Amino acid sequence: MDEATAAAYLQLSRRSLRRLLARERLGPLQLGLRLRRWRRTDLDALLERLPLLGSAGDQAAEAALAAVDRRALRHRRQGVAADPASSGA
Repeated sequence: MDEATAAAYLQLSRRSLRRLLARERLGPLQLGLRLRRWRRTDLDALLERLPLLGSAGDQAAEAALAAVDRRALRHRRQGVAADPASSGA
């Protein structure tokens, strides 16, 4: 998937996606000079290996999850597909 689709899939801004990918050293597949794509399985694996917050960070985790829920709700209200894969990308 392209950068915009990957960002939507992870419910991040494109800038946040680029920072996360750089921090975790997850590069795209180079399919040409300017054509870069990420595999869904690679993005899923990235999420699996991100550190989880411990019990001391439960409030922060709840706040982060609430923010993700609010963003997803806002996107649904604006007519953005909930599942970017359903758009044929």
